[in-house]
Amino acid sequence: MSWYAKRFADGRIALRPNGGIKEFTDVFQAFAKTKPGAALFCRVDEDDGSATVYLSPDAAEFAAMIRACASDPPAPDDHTMLLVG
Repeated sequence: MSWYAKRFADGRIALRPNGGIKEFTDVFQAFAKTKPGAALFCRVDEDDGSATVYLSPDAAEFAAMIRACASDPPAPDDHTMLLVG
């Protein structure tokens, strides 16, 4: 089973309270209620300000809906945070 990832060009804007990731997280949270193993992580690249969301293998249906690409799992570091799961 594969992990999935989708990159947002400007993560700093996307992570603001009214930004795209907040809305995205709310929708994913509703999806995750039907898929207990579904998890959503976010990693912000400090160099270019982009944000990448990572979806666990149990979120494959959601990943397909948002056209996320197959990916390695997120690396556990100071820039990666669990949003849902």
